[in-house]
Amino acid sequence: MLKKAYVEITNRCNLACSFCPKTKREPRTMSAQEFGLVLSRLEGYVQYVYLHVMGEPLLHPELTTLFALAKAWDMKICITTNGTLLQISTRHEWSCSSSSPLMLIMVKAKPPKKRETLIRMPPTTWRLRLVSVR
Repeated sequence: MLKKAYVEITNRCNLACSFCPKTKREPRTMSAQEFGLVLSRLEGYVQYVYLHVMGEPLLHPELTTLFALAKAWDMKICITTNGTLLQISTRHEWSCSSSSPLMLIMVKAKPPKKRETLIRMPPTTWRLRLVSVR
């Protein structure tokens, strides 16, 4: 059994970071129906679904629905994000209960004087922990 699968729910991003590779593909966002199909095909193969490849997952207009689908398939969600949309609490209502499929939010950015900053946000506490990676 594989442990995780990376699923690109969108290839759109609200930033143009120098360290992120660019894509020439048409901007696209996966529908909730398509995501459900992907999860059905991953059933029995993975426990964790990482919403990260080329796009910013927090831009997805149906993110809460995607979380519900993952929960229905008994899969945990991990997100890698640029973090710029974490302040928009009215856009997505995320459950902080232990039954939530959201396991981890990793924020990757390239601030001045640091190579990378990682913020881990477990859903049970919603506390931010900053780790400087050199």
